[in-house]
Amino acid sequence: LEQCLAAVGATVGSIMLLDEESNTLDIRAARGLRQEVIEQASQRVGEGIAGWVAESGQPVLVHDARTDKRFRMHRYRDDITSAMCVPLKARGRVIGVLNASTTEAGRRFGPREVEFLSTVASQVAMAIDNARLYDGLERRSKELASLLRIAEAITATLDLKEVVALLTRRLLDMPLVDACVLLVYDTDRNRFRVLDGQGLGK
Repeated sequence: LEQCLAAVGATVGSIMLLDEESNTLDIRAARGLRQEVIEQASQRVGEGIAGWVAESGQPVLVHDARTDKRFRMHRYRDDITSAMCVPLKARGRVIGVLNASTTEAGRRFGPREVEFLSTVASQVAMAIDNARLYDGLERRSKELASLLRIAEAITATLDLKEVVALLTRRLLDMPLVDACVLLVYDTDRNRFRVLDGQGLGK
């Protein structure tokens, strides 16, 4: 983001990535924006400038968002004198948008800056997509390693208490697992009872 903004002489900008489940764009990196704006900014696809770009897959150059009928805006920044928004496309799909704006009086971006930013955005999108793929593979690899350790724990001993203790410890090693409870169904009492638990605190 820093390099992109510096290349086009922008003072404000952000990278927003698409959450496909909620169909919203969320800021993942920003410059020149207040922290509360970064934390609260979530734009639906089709709404606002970023949402329009994500939906259409086309870059846009704006000098006055208030007078542009393409955008349904909830808020405006009157200090922005010129703004560009380009899609981040990877493997034929939009994964987010790159925003670049200036608050410099009299400064206006032109078609050349939009074209340049669009070219850079293609590389940015590929880098982000590759990082996501790597992150997913790494997480999957950790999950498989954890499952292997669980399988080894089950076959390591015939002592029930040891197996249960090993299972809960190994399950706790899995990615995104913070607590684990192992229950067994008691047919005589028609209810579950706890055999062991890890990560529950006191």
